[in-house]
Amino acid sequence: MAPLSEAQPPKWIYHVDNRKSTTRRESTLDDMFDSSTLSVYSDIVRESIQNSLDARSDLLDDHEPVRMRFALGTLPWNKSEHWLGGAVEHLRAQSSLVKTGFHECSGRTTDYLCIEDFGTIGLQGDYWPTDELTAFNAFYRAEGKSPKQNGSRGSRGVGKVTFQKTSKLRLMFGLTIRETEVDNEAGPLLMGVSTNAWHQQGSNTFTPDAQFGLEEVVAKGTPDQESIVIPVSGHSHPTISQFVQDFGIARTTEPGLSAVVPFLKSGVSLEVLTKAIVEQYYVPILRGELNIEMVSEGVTKEILSLDNVASVAQKVGGDDLYRKVAFAKAALITEDVESLSINIGTDSLRLALQQGDLASKLREILLVKKGTAALKVRLGFDRIEEDKFVRVSDEFCVSLKIDDGRSSRPLYLREGLTVANSDLSQNMVSGGLAIVEAQSGPLANLLRASENGAHTQFQPRKEKVSTSFRSGERVVSSFLYAHRDVMTAISASLGEKDYAALAKFFPDRGDLPGQMAEADDTGDV
Repeated sequence: MAPLSEAQPPKWIYHVDNRKSTTRRESTLDDMFDSSTLSVYSDIVRESIQNSLDARSDLLDDHEPVRMRFALGTLPWNKSEHWLGGAVEHLRAQSSLVKTGFHECSGRTTDYLCIEDFGTIGLQGDYWPTDELTAFNAFYRAEGKSPKQNGSRGSRGVGKVTFQKTSKLRLMFGLTIRETEVDNEAGPLLMGVSTNAWHQQGSNTFTPDAQFGLEEVVAKGTPDQESIVIPVSGHSHPTISQFVQDFGIARTTEPGLSAVVPFLKSGVSLEVLTKAIVEQYYVPILRGELNIEMVSEGVTKEILSLDNVASVAQKVGGDDLYRKVAFAKAALITEDVESLSINIGTDSLRLALQQGDLASKLREILLVKKGTAALKVRLGFDRIEEDKFVRVSDEFCVSLKIDDGRSSRPLYLREGLTVANSDLSQNMVSGGLAIVEAQSGPLANLLRASENGAHTQFQPRKEKVSTSFRSGERVVSSFLYAHRDVMTAISASLGEKDYAALAKFFPDRGDLPGQMAEADDTGDV
């Protein structure tokens, strides 16, 4: 175990580059979250909620939701500057990425966002660096690495960059209490993290990464004295008491994480955050897995739950978002659907549907009854284990409904996470709605391997897919285009073809009686 740190005030600690390397790498993780359609606040909403759902405590009752709190507040400069101790000269350095941002913030009231979760386990594991990567160290010390395993919504170890990206000064703080504490590392634990740029101070070159906490020398007396940063700990520590008071922390003794992003970028409001939450997480809210309290300056403005998420969707997103939430509620929650099943093995869904009378049954449900169909599709594929092929099988469900509403894009769900954001997906459903969902299992693991770092796009040709699964690209494409395959099969099953109804699903795709143009199964979705 680490030696006890000598009494010292916590501060931001930057590390001198002792490696004498000729290579300089600036952080490129921001690029994974750059999007023309997702705002910086959509990113932080997505990543924070995903992490909290993954950290759900086993002590919760089966039907008890993870609770989260999104709180906006302000702090006068004479208080907020206290939280820049040890950082000011680095932030103002000539090559700093935030030099302009620091000038904008200096002397002014600070806007901050506090995101807390309850019913979770907190950042588990040792905070002292070890060979085994713990959740605590992955959050504060690792880049592109994660201790998460299969069955988690996220697993890339890059999502935490969205917290820093939301701050004008590229920094954030985290206060955690762990459900299972480590000997001599009792909570609460407070630490901060920042990623800026390589920069000079005098004759020294500093690395981009800095942490807020207590400096612990681990190689005392050596020519290149080395140190690490450890968190501030203990309920009675004055810094933790001040942190709780300054940033309106609601946590007392409950396990979980309270993340604070100070010096917020412009454009945030409760309305912006609420819309981003509902757009991306209405399914777990509908399923009773998630409740979110929205707070401004210490006052609760709304609590998002299964009871009101549809009405909130109408308020923040209009008829289009309400229509999607109502469809998801009918298809996934109340199960107001007619269910069918098909086992396609390694064949294509489109060809399998042409055998037997399943396509006709789907046509009856969708076009005649105007109902909702839920088709469970079982397929087989090979997973590569120690250079051997292991055959596995799994299933996913595609839910479809034709209506007279505006065009929409399918909702893709992987283990409850909305993977392909509706604004990013190019796989249009015109005049109808579709949900394609994979629960936990081999297929979900394959899909996770195909996702980009932000878990917002499928990339079937990713190297991780081809090295872990045989014909993985084909399986991902089967999942992505399942709703199109269903409607194409129905088209082929029609006697006197109802082209008007089916044309709603295939805008600008040519004449329905002829061969449908094949979807590009290899690009991003």
